[in-house]
Amino acid sequence: MKLSTRRLLTCGLVCLLPFLAQGSGSYGGRAPRTKGARAAAAAHPSGERTLLNLDRKGVALQGHDPVAFFTDGGPVKGDPQFQAEHGGAIYHFANRAHLETFQASPAQYIPQFGGFCAMGVAMGKLLKVDVAASQVVNGRLLAQKDAKVRDMFNQDPEGNLQKADAQWPGLLARKGR
Repeated sequence: MKLSTRRLLTCGLVCLLPFLAQGSGSYGGRAPRTKGARAAAAAHPSGERTLLNLDRKGVALQGHDPVAFFTDGGPVKGDPQFQAEHGGAIYHFANRAHLETFQASPAQYIPQFGGFCAMGVAMGKLLKVDVAASQVVNGRLLAQKDAKVRDMFNQDPEGNLQKADAQWPGLLARKGR
């Protein structure tokens, strides 16, 4: 039996909806709220819209060091003693060397899609994240909802990244400030 691409996509979305609804809550057009976290939609100095997944203190990545994902291969809790602000978010670093590395090239290390779940963004949704499920794909730091969603994303990383890149401007326009 041969299914059309449209049918496959429809079946895939129908199968994924209950999975995504489980534990993700209904956001009613608002950004997700997680314990101790908030989505910040702040005016960027350049006048561009922003949409960031931050905790109540404005810290990104739940206080984890963004450089460590590239140098240590996974999440390392940052120390508030080593922090930098970039694009409306505060980043913590494990040590001074990581802070200086970030300051030299912040765009290389900031999480993509405002730190929201990359698979969720690919589906046009803003989902909370588990920093432990984050990964680096094609030199880009991607947060993910959890390990299951990361594994689903990794079934077609190039395609899902293209979808997320295509969806992000619309999410930013609708939910950013």
